[in-house]
Amino acid sequence: MILTDIMPVDGWRKLEEELHAFSHMNSCVFDSQGRRITDYANWGNKLCPRIKSNPQGLQAICACANQVIARHAEQRQDAVLEECDAGFAKLVVPVIREGQFLGVVGCCGLLLDGSHIESDYVSRVTGLPVTEIEDLAVSIPAISRQRAHEIIAFIQKRLTAL
Repeated sequence: MILTDIMPVDGWRKLEEELHAFSHMNSCVFDSQGRRITDYANWGNKLCPRIKSNPQGLQAICACANQVIARHAEQRQDAVLEECDAGFAKLVVPVIREGQFLGVVGCCGLLLDGSHIESDYVSRVTGLPVTEIEDLAVSIPAISRQRAHEIIAFIQKRLTAL
C-alpha cells in the first residue's frame, strides 16, 4: 500500500495547501522512502527557499532532517516535534494503514519559542554570508509548543478522516 492508495495526489496537494493556510509553515507530504509526492511549494519564511535552492543546503539540512524525523515518527508510530540542524521547528504525523508506515504529513519553517537560527552552521553548509542569513532570520515567526501541538492535532484529524 502507498499514499496514493488512500487518496490521489491532488488530494494530498489540497491537504498541503490547507496545512499551510492553517499553520503558515512549509507543508509537505513524504512517502515512506522520503520522497515528496506533490510539487506544491510554499514557504513560512524567506530563509527556507534560500537554503533549499542550494544543493548542499537541501541535502545537509532539509533532506537529512526529513529522513531523521520521518524515521522517528515511524519508530514511535506517533507525531514528532523536533528542530532541524538549522534551528527550525519541524513536525510530522505518520500515515499508518493496516500497521504499515506509508509516509508522513508535516511542516517546518518557523522557530519554536526561545530558539534561534544556527546562522554559522547554515553559512558553512550553504556558503551564504552569515549577515544575509541573520537578516532573513529576523523576520521568521516564532511558534509555541502549544501551537505546534494544535497543528499536529489538525493533521491527525485530517488523516483520521481519510
